[in-house]
Amino acid sequence: MARSPIPSNILDMSPALALGPGWERQIDEERLRAGRELARQQRVSQLEVSEGGRRLSAQVSAGKNRDYQVRVRLQLQIAAGPRILGECSCGGGERCEHVAAALFAGLNDGGTIF
Repeated sequence: MARSPIPSNILDMSPALALGPGWERQIDEERLRAGRELARQQRVSQLEVSEGGRRLSAQVSAGKNRDYQVRVRLQLQIAAGPRILGECSCGGGERCEHVAAALFAGLNDGGTIF
């Protein structure tokens, strides 16, 4: 699979986000697809990862004066992996496409998952 370049607005991010394989199953397929596209279009900015990769905050631009503030907390669960607890100013719920976009961008530290 070909790898996409790392978007320039997240090159300085550290530490890596604490997500493992399968996190995508927690987000609706349509929202996941939309979030991946927003991240590919480099619509994620002001990305900050903290608390050892368990917290993330970002701004996601959805076009014409529609910027949303996103915060994500990863609740670590030994058997099931981290649970995604997101908040977005769009009002679309804890796992909206803007949360997905921020997660894709947060995972893009030193490589890409696109």
